[in-house]
Amino acid sequence: DPDAGVRQAASDALARLAPDHGIVSEVLRRALHGDDRRRRWAAAFAKARLAPPDPGLLPVLVDALAAPEPDVRWAAARILVDLGRLHREALPVALGLARGDPNPVVRRMALFCLRELAPEEPATLEVLLEASRDHDPRLRRAALSSIAALETPPAAIVERLTRLRESDPDRVVRRLAETALALGSDQNIKASSE
Repeated sequence: DPDAGVRQAASDALARLAPDHGIVSEVLRRALHGDDRRRRWAAAFAKARLAPPDPGLLPVLVDALAAPEPDVRWAAARILVDLGRLHREALPVALGLARGDPNPVVRRMALFCLRELAPEEPATLEVLLEASRDHDPRLRRAALSSIAALETPPAAIVERLTRLRESDPDRVVRRLAETALALGSDQNIKASSE
């Protein structure tokens, strides 16, 4: 249905019916492999409510990260993070999207997923540094929001934050870099006093 409220109600109904009606799983499986993008997403969303998400949902979740509706993008990102906590194959997918998807919205959503999945991993740190150099200020902002969540940012990150704070053309990026540097300093002070 084109109406989000109707889709949500249908998903709620399927979640209630699924334990007693095996046909629900079959209907969702067919919808996941259909031609209608909105229907595939609704099926993936419903399926993730019935059981922990599995790697079979990855293609639909990746597609939903580019949806025009922000609520769909964020729900897909949450499911992708949940999936990644159970199945390691989601991490390389998120890394690949953040590195090279042609759609900047998808790259931003992938950065938010990486912040939750593997913020301290070397591959994530590389992607965050790359994104902090992107021409799109929204992508730089997403990278900085992930960098600010790091426990102990490595020297290369601190150096990049300093440059962004001093010379980025985007005022919000400069402010985020300042905040991330302050958080890093606070964390280093706490670590050295323990």
